[in-house]
Amino acid sequence: MEGSEVDNESRRQMGRTDWQGVVFGICLGALAGFQLLKLPPVLPLLTEAYGYGRVYAGALMSVYSVAGLLLSWFVGRTLGLRGPRVLLLAAFGCLVAGNILGLITPGNAPALLSSRLLEGIGFTVLGVVGGVVATTSASEAHRMLATALWATWIPVGQILGTVTAIPAVATGQWKPLWWGAVALTVAAAVWGRALAASGRPAFRAPARKPAPEGERPAAQPTGAANSSPLLLIATTFALWSMQFISFLTWLPIYLVEVQGLGAARAATVYLVPPVLIVAFNLLTGVLLRWGWPLRLLLGGSLAAQAAVWFLAPWTTGVASGVLSLATYGVTSGIIPTCLFALPAALPGSGGSVAKGFAALMTGRHLGVLVGPILLGRVIAFHNGWQLATPLFGAICMAALAAHWVLSRNLVRHRTERSDPVATRLAA
Repeated sequence: MEGSEVDNESRRQMGRTDWQGVVFGICLGALAGFQLLKLPPVLPLLTEAYGYGRVYAGALMSVYSVAGLLLSWFVGRTLGLRGPRVLLLAAFGCLVAGNILGLITPGNAPALLSSRLLEGIGFTVLGVVGGVVATTSASEAHRMLATALWATWIPVGQILGTVTAIPAVATGQWKPLWWGAVALTVAAAVWGRALAASGRPAFRAPARKPAPEGERPAAQPTGAANSSPLLLIATTFALWSMQFISFLTWLPIYLVEVQGLGAARAATVYLVPPVLIVAFNLLTGVLLRWGWPLRLLLGGSLAAQAAVWFLAPWTTGVASGVLSLATYGVTSGIIPTCLFALPAALPGSGGSVAKGFAALMTGRHLGVLVGPILLGRVIAFHNGWQLATPLFGAICMAALAAHWVLSRNLVRHRTERSDPVATRLAA
């Protein structure tokens, strides 16, 4: 009888997942990833047509992070207070306006940067809102699966952008990607309006219960116990994404200039890492649900990526190059899934999830701001790629050190959480 009651309770918990909310949150992330990564596959065409310099080309990616650094914390706070409706409306408007401006003024450097900045505002909102909607729409039984699915947002967006780019660049065109971005944004807005009208929990503004008369509201965690994990999460993601977004930004140009591939073939090769990333995003979610230690998965993957960078001068052959690229793709699937699982392990109330995602995205935007421009400067200054690999190997080692400190911090606070998922992640 007791076992039957447990099974019934388990089924009841699993039945609470709002799968349409989970899928919508993931699609918001994929839309954001497409907006960001529609540029790299066509960057060789744009550079040739409009004479973009190295630093300016990197800035077209990095400008997304300016909005993210300024707005991520505000978005997280607003989401916790008012829900996602107003934020999504603003995001969709910025994305449509940014893409249309880019279509009109591709040869005007300040205007094109402004168009990417508008897109970056929408990207910032979708990056926080999509993650929170996807994970909070899932029950405890499905949370790790929802987290793993959400972690695919960047590679899925990259795959979408690259698949769209392959036929476009083969005919020397780039504008179909921008028009596609407009169409997908409008479709997401229509879908989001329908979901909000249906009254789904993830779209409601958080309820505020007044404290009983004569009773003071419960104090919120403050000081190092509350801010230190957020800072460490942001630092780890900032360091890792610094080298990862540089890799995504400059790989097509590297394949054209160093490996001698055509633009269309380079775009095809560009598909290999995101396909591996998506597969291992999902596998990592399964492993975390089975109880594999997050610290081991994340730490081991960061160490492996550092090794890939340090060994790059000796992996120039076909077999070693494929192995190196595969290792990078596999570990790039594991790392973001682990990072996006961390908000559930934060000390404090359930409201810490929005703060955790805001911290993650702030760190990511810092990495996006610094990484592509830094690599562009290194390539331009030394007229080659030789110093890039040891630099990014050192950055991965710094991310590993930040992760180690974060793990020790979460272990100290794991007894504060009664949620079994949070306790397991922090252990």
